[in-house]
Amino acid sequence: MAHLLIVDDDDAFRDTLAETLQAFGHEVSTAAGGAQALALIAAAPPFDAIFLDHRMPGMDGLETLAALRDGPAAATPVMMLTAFAGAANTIDAMRLGAFDHLAKPVRRETLRAVLDSALSCRAAPAGPQVAQPQGGDGDLVGHSEAMREVHKRIGLAAASALPVLVLGETGTGKDMVARALHRHSDRADAPFVAINCAAIPPELLESELFGHVRGAFTGATGDRPGCFRAADRGVLLLDEIGDMALPVQAKILRVLQ
Repeated sequence: MAHLLIVDDDDAFRDTLAETLQAFGHEVSTAAGGAQALALIAAAPPFDAIFLDHRMPGMDGLETLAALRDGPAAATPVMMLTAFAGAANTIDAMRLGAFDHLAKPVRRETLRAVLDSALSCRAAPAGPQVAQPQGGDGDLVGHSEAMREVHKRIGLAAASALPVLVLGETGTGKDMVARALHRHSDRADAPFVAINCAAIPPELLESELFGHVRGAFTGATGDRPGCFRAADRGVLLLDEIGDMALPVQAKILRVLQ
């Protein structure tokens, strides 16, 4: 049996969710807002998992989540809940360290599966702390389950400094994913630089990526910083990297390592 906390200003939804979780065999406490939840967490024994509504008056879900990650519940899995699913909501929640982001109404089997997964990861460290959420969905739209999974993965990737590989057929929006990742990361104020590796001749690509100095080759009339330098502390999108010449791929791998 786990000790769970539900934070939601909707009395009817909060009571229904509590009854469902109790039927699963868990002990449930409830709070009607973020401030009440933080006070309850400070006074009560540690909770094993938290269900947190996204849109609440006063202290909203993202503000509450950020406070949880800075306090005694830093390692507690938090499932965000929302009746207003959108790319920005999902990405920001995952970026701030939410375990999952669920759209209301939540199916009983989905609720059980997510909770079981969260409880099995109870001892895992909290996600990385990052900058405050950036607004707007940009061009990334769609509220299907498949798109929500994309939004979640963007949020997780945006919280990391690791290289990200985006795969997809032509026209599926890989560039949009890269721009959303940049927009919702703590690198949002730094440059976003995109280069189509397949559109540049192999003999010029290395210079475009790494730059050159004046006189390095015929036609090099001045110093050029290159894309890696131009995107310093920001995001560099290497579009169609699979079409890049293997020797240049090896040099990029060396840079990443």
